[in-house]
Parts: sequence; structure tokens; C-alpha cells
Amino acid sequence: MIINRFRYLRRASLLIMILLSVNAQAGQERGLLLGVGMSRFTGSLNGEAYRLMPGISLGAYMATSITEKTSIKFEVLVMNKGVQISSVGELYLHNALIYAGAPIRITSTLFDVGPFILEGEIGTMPSLLIFGINDVGFMENIHAWDIGLLAGISLNHSAARVSFQFDQGLRKLLPSEAVDNRNRTYSVIFALPLKWSKE
Repeated sequence: MIINRFRYLRRASLLIMILLSVNAQAGQERGLLLGVGMSRFTGSLNGEAYRLMPGISLGAYMATSITEKTSIKFEVLVMNKGVQISSVGELYLHNALIYAGAPIRITSTLFDVGPFILEGEIGTMPSLLIFGINDVGFMENIHAWDIGLLAGISLNHSAARVSFQFDQGLRKLLPSEAVDNRNRTYSVIFALPLKWSKE
């Protein structure tokens, strides 16, 4: 089952290469994405809140202008989320979940000061689980897909963009568990435009 899910990684990698190779048309932008973040599950286990775990993401995007101040952005990301769960005493079990995601965002300009533009972002992110692993081995019985709601702000310049993002998963990861265990991620994402056309 886990080996079969690696096809998601292959397909995500192919989509990233396609996004980076196509020519940007009028009013379009494409580029690379690199993100770092901290994630955990919502809720708690035995009265103790889940601890944050660091993660990274890598991908590509294409943005298309809708109006002068609004655009829609399509992304493909390979990312890891996870959580640290209390085990014995001061020991914590590290759980890493590797996903292929396809965020869709609507961005709108809030402020425009000189070469910098501050934008607000909202969107959704369907994602497919590639595999889950912890200190013991591969994790089983995890839902194979998730969908989340995104919100954030980004500071844009013609040369680069940095976004501060909150992502709340809507689906419980372990269907058999009575506790709340949905993904929650705080990220900083850097975007490097490769081509931009305003004509």
C-alpha cells in the first residue's frame, strides 16, 4: 500500500516540472516554492496538548490575474507535516506525514507601498498522503487524503515573495480514534518568480 502511494510523489514531481516549464502568458506568473513550518494535531492526548514538529515543503505555482488587485494561484507541493506525542516521561514519539498537495488560493492586494505589495490570501488545499513514519516504523490506518482551509498574508516584491500561512485540516487522520487529531500547520513560504508577464 505504501509503495503504491509513491505514485502520488511521482505525479506531484511531474506537475511541478510542468508548471516550471510552461511559458507564462499575459497576466500570469509562475515560480518555485520553498517553505518551512511547524505543525501538530488539534486537540490533546490524555489531557496533554500535542507538541509542534518542524517540517518543510517544496513545489511550484502558477498565478493568473482576475482583476487588477486579485489573482488566483494554483500550486503543487510535496510537504511533510507531523506531531510530537508524549510517550514515556520526557520522551516524545515523532510522527512525520509526507503529503502531495494542490493548494488553490485567491489573493487580493491590501496595501501597495513603493515596490512592496501586501496581500491577503484564502484558499483550500486537497492533499494525498504518500506515507507516514515515526520512531517505530511506518504508520498504518491513516486516512489516505485530507483537505484543509488556508489563510494568510504575503509580502511581495518583483524579485521574491514571502507568505505567512495558517492551514487547518478538516479530516481526522485516524478514523478509529475518538480524540481530535486533525492537521494544523503554521508556515513561512518563499516564492521565487521565474517569469512574469503584464502584457
